[in-house]
This record gives sequence, structure tokens and C-alpha cells, in this order.
Amino acid sequence: MRCPFFNHTLVLLIDHGDEGSFGFVLNRVTDLDIGDVFNEVGVSGDAASTVRAPVMFGGPVSPETGWLLYDAEGVPQPSTGHTIAVGQRIACSASLELLERIARGDGPDTCAMMLGYSGWGEGQLESEMKQGSWIPVDLNYSLVFETPVENRPCFRQDQRLPPVAMGFRLDRSVWIGLLAFAMACGGSSLSPSKSGRKMLEPDDDARSGYEKALLDFRRGDCLSAEPMFREIRREFPYSRFAALAELRIGDCQFKNEAYPEAIQTYRQFVRIRPSHKEIPYARFRIAECYYNQIPSGWFMTPPAAERDQSAARDALIQLRRFVVDYPDDQRVPDANKLMEECMGLLAAHEFYVARFYLKRDAYRGVISRLKGLLAAYPGSGVESKALLLLGEVYLKNAEVEAARQTFNEIVQRFPESGEAKKARALLGKMG
Repeated sequence: MRCPFFNHTLVLLIDHGDEGSFGFVLNRVTDLDIGDVFNEVGVSGDAASTVRAPVMFGGPVSPETGWLLYDAEGVPQPSTGHTIAVGQRIACSASLELLERIARGDGPDTCAMMLGYSGWGEGQLESEMKQGSWIPVDLNYSLVFETPVENRPCFRQDQRLPPVAMGFRLDRSVWIGLLAFAMACGGSSLSPSKSGRKMLEPDDDARSGYEKALLDFRRGDCLSAEPMFREIRREFPYSRFAALAELRIGDCQFKNEAYPEAIQTYRQFVRIRPSHKEIPYARFRIAECYYNQIPSGWFMTPPAAERDQSAARDALIQLRRFVVDYPDDQRVPDANKLMEECMGLLAAHEFYVARFYLKRDAYRGVISRLKGLLAAYPGSGVESKALLLLGEVYLKNAEVEAARQTFNEIVQRFPESGEAKKARALLGKMG
């Protein structure tokens, strides 16, 4: 399994269909109790201080959202929110009303709180099953509610997570606006955008909403498209269109030159959907984001080679990893071209630093910089100049044999270059 998060996990599958799967991890407990959730959400009641229920880490997707897994036998279904029946007795809900009833003492006696969820895209879980990554077992009520977490299969003590590890933070809007179960329940309770206006129509499903947003995106209208993509991701979290919407959010950020935000969006996509077919696209976009942050040359500013090169260095790292991981991808030629430009810029910067040392007669510093340049950035276009300067510094430092070898290398590798002509002349003087 490519995602390390799911190593040694026990998952309760809530829903599985053509567009994806949705469930909760049952053997990763936090140090929180449901009372902590009451305090965060602002829910109070006579039983709020006495109710005891574990808070589990349900999965890596949207860990700031809350869900209730409970014994539904004899419990009236909440009038708000959405509820899914899991077997005959277990139910799952994101209803704030249900949480308030538990705090008052008239809710379900048996429940567990889930922070975040586990999601799989179209065909992803089936593929992992074929690879033998999961062992399917029948639904077991006792395992869900009665078996202590530490006695559940695959539990490890180092999987206990403190709240800070999840960035724990809930508020009432998370509950009120949550639509995790729209597809399974055949309904929709769309939450408003930040502007207070619903971006999707009541009859929109994940596909139609995504297509509308994509049309705006292709027209260049990210101002309209991005909020719609965010709403699709929130309202239909385990639809395959939620994954595509997440990518398009990153694309909108990329288009608006919000590169740090785009990097974060693409990386989140890669982290929580490691088997998705669009992972190579997201990885290449990350590299492009770094590349586009390389300072460009402007009038009256220092030359590019003299500036901070952290963006070029980060871009080169990402591009090299992309080419190694996806050698047959159609974007590899573009990646190679960008790598050449990054290496040229980084090599030019090293050459600039070497000349800086040379002005101070720091010959060992010059030699170290030039040798590092030649080793790290082959094919940069700076090599013949770097070799010539390296040979000249060897001569200044009385390292005659090293100088001779360096000049010969220039003649052999770059015979038609101006540096080769100078190297031949120096070799003639050396005899």
C-alpha cells in the first residue's frame, strides 16, 4: 500500500459505490473525550460533564470535521443533518442536533466521535483489495463499540494521537454546513460560500456542479470557479469529483500566481490520494510552482545569478524526483527543459560565488565551489567556463598537474569552444 497512514489500521466501511468509498479508522484513538468536543463546539447540557465517549481519528481527510458513530437502536433519527445506517444497529451522522441531545442526556447511550474520515476515489479501494492490502471481515457490533481500542486488531500504542497532531479545531459552522452523506442519502443540504451565496443549485449533484465550475475555469473565471470547486469538495467528499475539484482549486491558485497556496493544495492531494491517476499531474504542478517563484531579471536589479536561489533549488529537486518516479509521463520533456534552466541558473550562481572568492585570493574556496558546480549541475552550459577558471586557479595555487588535467578535459569535452582555445594556449605555455 502506497499510503503509510493506513498501515495497521482497522477501518469500518460506511459506503462503497462506483464513485468511491468512505469509512472510519477504528483503532487510532486520540487523547480527547467527547466533552472536549462539546467545549469546542459550544454545546452544553445536563449530561455534558458526565458523558463518556472516545474521540477517534477517523482518517486523514478533513480532520477538522466531526462525525458521530452510534448505536441507533431505539434512538429517533435527528431531524437535521444526514444519517446513514450501517448494518442493523449502527448509524453514522453529522447532525449537530444529535450532538446536542447527547449533551442533554437524551441521545444515544453508546457512541464514538470521529475526527476526519478515510476516503478512496473511483476504483481505488478495489485496486488495493486486489493487491492484498486489505483483509475484509464481516461487520461486528462488539468490535465497533464494546472492544477496548487497545484490544482491537492491529492496534499499536504509537498510533495514539494527541489533539495537536491533528490540528484539532471544531466550530458550529463545521457541523451546520457539513454534507458528508449527500450521495448515500440521496439529498443535499448545501452550505453557503464565504460570501453567503450558494454556489451550487439545489438540484446539482457532484458531476453537474463540477462541470459548471470547470466551464467557468476554462473561461478563465477563477473568481467564480474556485468557490464552486471548494463547495463540491466539501459537499461530496467521497465522490471522484471531489478529488478533481481539489486539483482545480490548486489550478486556480496557480493561475492567480498564489504559488505557496497551490503547492499546499497539490501536496494535500498527493498525501491523501496516493493512488489517484492524477498524482503525476499534481507532482509536476508542484515543481512548476517552485520554478515560477524563481526571481526574473528586471532593469536596475541584480542579475539573476547573484540572488537567492532557494526557489530554483527546490524546483530542481521536485523536477528530478518527478522524472525518476514517472519516466514515461508525457510531461517529462517539459520537466527536462525546466531542469536544464534550473541547473543553468544554479551553476551560474556557483560560478558567481567562485569569482567572489577569487577576488579575495581564497583559492581553496574557489576550487571547492567549482568542483561542486561541476558535480551537481552536469549539462548546465557553464561547465567549460568553470573548468577553465578551475585550471587557472590550480595554476595560481601551484597545483600544476591538476591544472594540466583540467585543461586537457576542456580540450576533450569542448573542443570547439573558446575555453578550449585558451586551454590549448595554456597547455603550450606549461610545456
